[in-house]
Amino acid sequence: MLVAVGCHSEESAERVSTRRVQLYAEAGATRTAFEYDAESGKYATSWSEGDRMSVLIGTDAYLFDLADAESGEFVCNEVADVASAVGVYGVYPATDYLSVEDCTATIEIGAEEQTQQGEQPAHIAALDPLYGGQEDAMVDAIRLQMHHTAAVMQFAVKNSTGADVVVESVKVYAPKTIAGKHRIDLKTGEITALGNVSDCVELLVEDGEVADGAQLKAWIAMSPFEIAEGEKLVFIVTTAAGAKYKYVKEFGSEVEFPAGKVMKMTAPIELKPEALNFKVDLTNAESYPDNFPTAKTSYAEMVEWALGGYPFGIYCTEPIACGTSKRMLRFYFNGKNGSTKPTASDYALIYLPYYEGYELNEVEVTVDNDTMVCKIAVANPDNLEVAHSASNSMSDTSFDVAEIVAEMGADVGKQCCIYLHFNGVNNINSSKCNCYITSISVKYLLK
Repeated sequence: MLVAVGCHSEESAERVSTRRVQLYAEAGATRTAFEYDAESGKYATSWSEGDRMSVLIGTDAYLFDLADAESGEFVCNEVADVASAVGVYGVYPATDYLSVEDCTATIEIGAEEQTQQGEQPAHIAALDPLYGGQEDAMVDAIRLQMHHTAAVMQFAVKNSTGADVVVESVKVYAPKTIAGKHRIDLKTGEITALGNVSDCVELLVEDGEVADGAQLKAWIAMSPFEIAEGEKLVFIVTTAAGAKYKYVKEFGSEVEFPAGKVMKMTAPIELKPEALNFKVDLTNAESYPDNFPTAKTSYAEMVEWALGGYPFGIYCTEPIACGTSKRMLRFYFNGKNGSTKPTASDYALIYLPYYEGYELNEVEVTVDNDTMVCKIAVANPDNLEVAHSASNSMSDTSFDVAEIVAEMGADVGKQCCIYLHFNGVNNINSSKCNCYITSISVKYLLK
């Protein structure tokens, strides 16, 4: 694609007079070298040694070579000597797909596969063709204001897995064309996608080590596009260990990704553990916060408590406590006086911790006495009735995802609770109705 146009040297019946021509491309709008300063958060741009530009001068095409990076001076030694003012239009990098007839060029914007080294965006330069023009220019006074053709998206990948990871690649899927072959009108800057384009870009990352809790910055060059309200960008992050993480960015309003802009995603793509497992030992006094009631206490609404350091919520129609020794989570369905007989309207909910992006997979509850008469299930707090007929006795307090979903009708992607109740219990009395829980184990899987 990047085959250069040679300087004009064809001779007609009359010998064409040629000359050395210098032109200056305004460096302020270039980024053939594209560097990021992490301290300042700014991008430094400049021309680089070896840069070449294809230039239309009047009706002829030439190849200009960089002579001085600091000033942006480009030189061609054999330009037809034109005394009058002409239109001059350039495109970087040099290409032989340059049309003299309609002043257009075929360029590659972005690429289906891009490679980033560490945390530097140096790869962007080669994927972002530049163009510029000057009407009515004299060949000894050409100055081209260069413009970008690519939009750049900058995002971060945050490692929250609990261990160091190596990011190997990030695939970005868009609802529009974001890379490939385009035609650009060098006079107007209008960009038109051609046949060989893609709506997916894969960024390969070399030296992509990310410590637990740290972030990796990444950049992708794309052809300009717009995202409509409700449309999405989908990211698939793959680690060197083969783990894949999906992240979906949905747009609540129309957003433009214009040429020449670095569009920064505010929230990082977060890599989370594939599974979350924990067990709370409720026989350990340290599992209870200081303000947890040791004596029978009633609450009108659900109260949030950190049990074992994890966020739980508890609601009960009757008093709760952990006892003076703080060795069990106690639900006193027989009331404060110990003589109340529960009814089918009495129940308790233990709201399990909820983690966005995870689904509940297993729950195990251990109790002090498995002859207690209340029923136990895992249910959604807004749909308790569906679990009534499938609830277990207190001798079976272990639940896997198949039982929770297929038998108890719970949506494991939503807030779930351990549900204690008396629906379907016959001959309820005040002696075996209380429930004393000694531990809760929970497992979640990443969606």
